[in-house]
Amino acid sequence: MLARSPREIKIGQIFEAAIGPVNIVECVAYPDQCLRAVFCECRAVYSLINQKINRVLNEISLADLADPETMKRITLELEGLENRPNV
Repeated sequence: MLARSPREIKIGQIFEAAIGPVNIVECVAYPDQCLRAVFCECRAVYSLINQKINRVLNEISLADLADPETMKRITLELEGLENRPNV
């Protein structure tokens, strides 16, 4: 039984409860653990990727996963991104 409505439960919350915060590399969340964090050329890109992943996970609710129309919209959006020419 859920404590809240499926509409109120975001996929990001489920991920975080199950595995902890999303971090594609440790230095995004813990820069003090990396000797290169201060001058790393890639850290900003990693942080941006992490933010975008979290944004998507927190836009989709548990109810959205059960809604065929929402999933169709997401699938069409994904197909549109895949079919864009590389710039």
